[in-house]
Amino acid sequence: IPACQTVFLHYGRHAGIGLRKAAAALSVSPLFIWLIRIVLFIVCFYGASRFCRKHTDSFAMTRIQSNLSYHPEWDVAQPHENEIKSILSQPYYYLARGVQSFVFVSQDGKTVIKFFRHHRLRTVAKVAKDFGSYLLAFNRLREETGLLYLHLNKTNHLKQRLEIVDKLGIRHPIDLDNYEFIVQRKATLTYPAFDQWIAEGKTDDAKEALTSLVHLLKTRAERGIFDKDPDLNTNFGFIGTMAVQIDVGRYRVKEIPFDRNELIRITDSLHQWLMERSPLLDEHLKEELNKT
Repeated sequence: IPACQTVFLHYGRHAGIGLRKAAAALSVSPLFIWLIRIVLFIVCFYGASRFCRKHTDSFAMTRIQSNLSYHPEWDVAQPHENEIKSILSQPYYYLARGVQSFVFVSQDGKTVIKFFRHHRLRTVAKVAKDFGSYLLAFNRLREETGLLYLHLNKTNHLKQRLEIVDKLGIRHPIDLDNYEFIVQRKATLTYPAFDQWIAEGKTDDAKEALTSLVHLLKTRAERGIFDKDPDLNTNFGFIGTMAVQIDVGRYRVKEIPFDRNELIRITDSLHQWLMERSPLLDEHLKEELNKT
């Protein structure tokens, strides 16, 4: 972002020189010219900010860096760390911005790495709350969330550099020991996945996916995990036909009896969507819900 503003500042400065020459030719008051230049610089900086937000998705390296101290409660056993280091030996390319993280996808398209947006995590209490949600998912629903690795404390043992490529195509080699991040299997979002199955006539795959989705929601509830943001549109997806919840930043423990009506509520938008596009699949969804 500062680089973008420098470009605008450069052109603004040259425009100011042009204004000064024009003022001399037209005998315009120097004070008036200074006012014009101030307005011009304000417009330049505002334009730079808008340009950068649009073309970088507000990503900047400083926004994924933190001064968090070590917290032992954020450590978690990592049984397959060597495998993870192999997964992270390839470049990762900018994919999206979430509420809590910037997301990059691996060159082979199989995994994503999520770096926390630390400029939004303004207090240790907020960090602890969000990190606690990821720990809960990793410990209780690892398979159902596609989580492969959590790195919530800075370390000194990874000794691995990762190349991430931002939205502008700029490459950033980073030392992973110095960053907080998670690694997760990449999934296809819910509605695009069903769109594709319906378009290709893969009804059996779509039915299998619906069964898996209902099973995931039921399993999560039975394990006493409550989600404050159960949006099937943005927070769930499929790896093949296996349902996974890809956004797990709002998990909380809530030991309450299983309630089938909660599953009906969460899947209602999908039910409405399937009614229009595939009544057959909608019927299958109802059947699966009735089994719970």
